[in-house]
Amino acid sequence: MKTISLLLFIFLFIEIISNEFEDFKNQQDKRDEERLKNLEESIKKNNTDIPLIKPILFGFGNFTQNNRNIKIKAYLKKATRYIPKKYFGFYITIKYKGKNIPENEEQIFIKGKLKKRKSENDMFLIYNLKFKIKENKEIESINSVGNYQISKKKNMKPDLELNDVAKSALLVADNLQNLKDDLNNVIDTIVYLQNTEVKYDQEYWFSFTGDLSENLEFKNVINKVKVTYSHEKKKIKCSLTHLYSRKYNISCYARTSVYERFSGAYINITYLLKNPKNTLLMIDTEEEEDLVYIEHYVHDERKRAFIEQLDTPLPNGAIIGILLSCFIIVGTTAYIFNKKKEENIIED
Repeated sequence: MKTISLLLFIFLFIEIISNEFEDFKNQQDKRDEERLKNLEESIKKNNTDIPLIKPILFGFGNFTQNNRNIKIKAYLKKATRYIPKKYFGFYITIKYKGKNIPENEEQIFIKGKLKKRKSENDMFLIYNLKFKIKENKEIESINSVGNYQISKKKNMKPDLELNDVAKSALLVADNLQNLKDDLNNVIDTIVYLQNTEVKYDQEYWFSFTGDLSENLEFKNVINKVKVTYSHEKKKIKCSLTHLYSRKYNISCYARTSVYERFSGAYINITYLLKNPKNTLLMIDTEEEEDLVYIEHYVHDERKRAFIEQLDTPLPNGAIIGILLSCFIIVGTTAYIFNKKKEENIIED
């Protein structure tokens, strides 16, 4: 009788464990559905599925001040299909030295005119911006508020097409003071990976394949590199591989979730060249596939491996083996228990 009760207990225990695992799986599936739903809502909200045909803002330079007059240059790169516009502007906040607030703070809109390019093929757009500060005031800081706009019109009225800009990973801090160096002087050369195609090679792996804008001689065919992307300057480990002619591949492994556009992402390749000079390789993506989306559903790899192990159905032989083991354990326990009981009866 006790043996039968023990067997029933074991079967009930197995049934409970099975039900708990099923509930765990259902909850995991539900969480995955919620993540995908949130992603879709985010894409619609941020319009991240719109092809990127905006100019890319690199940063600012040549800050000069003469009494009340301040001049600064803004550096942008035009997209291949983008027609340059004459005016560029944005809001800034000026803080003056002194304790009185808000009297010592003002927000103004500044704008500048496009400098004449060397040729139609010149990818750099340089805008000369100028503005005035309050009389008899000493500046503490000048910061960009953002909301960068480009327009054909001097009054900066929005055009029918996209009139804003994309931030590059190269974008310097938004404090506009003391930026006395031109971007062209700080960086000797910027080369582009053009006609870029984004591929998802396997889980957590993605790559860019494209053509370099000019011939370069690398020390190795395959080079370990770090790609800097987004204006937050996130980094990801990748490998840069020469395929043939000017065709190159950049293959990356996402250790965490990635949800970014990679236009303006760059690699410092100075020390990878046979004849080193300060050179940046910039990923030039402008098409619909510009968005890179990699989602790590389970961040703890050990937990993920455990879930996959649980999720793998056991073969019939293994199930039979487990049941036989249970019967042997129960039978052995019952035999020992009955044997001791008989010995006790004999002793009495």
